[in-house]
Amino acid sequence: NKLGISSIFKEGNEKAMSIVNGTINSLDDALIMRANNRKYISRGAQVVLNKTFYKNNISHDISISSRLHYDEMDRFQWEDKYKIENKIMRLTSKGIEGTNSNRIQHSNAVANYINYKIRGQKYSLTFGLRNENIVGKREDYGKSDIERLGLDLNTRKNSISVIIPGLGFMYGINNSSKAFLGIHKGFSPPGDKPETKPEESINYELGYRKYTKTTQTEIIAYLSDYSNLLGADLAATGGTGTNELFNAGEALVKGIEFSTSINTINLSSKFKLPIYFNYTFTDAKFSDDFESAFDPWGGDIRTGYYLPYISKHLIGIGAEFKSNSFMVNLDYSYKSNFRTSPGLEMKNSNDIIESFGVLNTALNYNFNENVILKLSVSNLLNKVYAVASRPAGLRPGQPRVIKLGIKLDL
Repeated sequence: NKLGISSIFKEGNEKAMSIVNGTINSLDDALIMRANNRKYISRGAQVVLNKTFYKNNISHDISISSRLHYDEMDRFQWEDKYKIENKIMRLTSKGIEGTNSNRIQHSNAVANYINYKIRGQKYSLTFGLRNENIVGKREDYGKSDIERLGLDLNTRKNSISVIIPGLGFMYGINNSSKAFLGIHKGFSPPGDKPETKPEESINYELGYRKYTKTTQTEIIAYLSDYSNLLGADLAATGGTGTNELFNAGEALVKGIEFSTSINTINLSSKFKLPIYFNYTFTDAKFSDDFESAFDPWGGDIRTGYYLPYISKHLIGIGAEFKSNSFMVNLDYSYKSNFRTSPGLEMKNSNDIIESFGVLNTALNYNFNENVILKLSVSNLLNKVYAVASRPAGLRPGQPRVIKLGIKLDL
């Protein structure tokens, strides 16, 4: 039986793990490695027309554009087979090109947009409208037609036309404070599979921003209402590696972002000591019941299930000491626990990655305007923590990494 790389970690597959580790010899053709041979083409043309005029001390900026675009991916892949002998991986069967994934995928797109911005003394108002017309097609020649004669050709096609509006407004309360809001439609194309729907959402944001000589503060409330999410079947996320897009249901994502930065030393000083704090709260849940086509999600998804790999709380705090020739930075980032598959609980579950925090530091020294010494240490305390459970069990975060370099500006 064939075992994928993620399956060898499961109980009962110890022999396969030993072969991969090289601790035992294997039979011929025991290991199969795919040559992931692909070619890409991307070409297009775009024209943009801009016009600015003033009336009654109000500026009007109009931009109109049209773009033609073509993308192509050509897969012509095969599998080579190997054995393990005395801890060395040796080729035993050379694969024939085109006898695995043998297909061409391409898309033609026409995109048009108009953007109109009005700016007064204390406000700006922006309207945008975009039209996307996309035709995606896949031609699969199969594993036996390496000449691509079309003897067993399987084709599929998907077309989409969508209108994408957007609105942004900003108001200057005074010289240092602004309020803003935005309403925008989100869109992501569905690929060439006819039953796959595009990802669509309506996104709202409302915020306040204040800047002074020593402080910068911003707070934003946001909400994204997805009528359909798109997922991708990637080997890196525990899937089969087909790269197929799939419908992932309705979802509601809402939260608050807050950030502030304060320079604690007077600006007239030769030194600066800014400290900063960032916080993001995110509540991301599915908002309908459906049967997931993605096996690692576990089938039935219910309203109120958390979206996987999204933490409720993100925190960043740090300080930076600066002079004309010297800079040192200390930064701490925290991520609260999150699920690795959809579900109701955020604790006491096997599908949870525990919260973690990481401390980083960096130092720059300018010998002169052309030579800079750079030192950075990621994960200063060498904390051990998990960041994912795919594609093959728990994945650790980055251990302590020290980088030392010199930047020369010639």
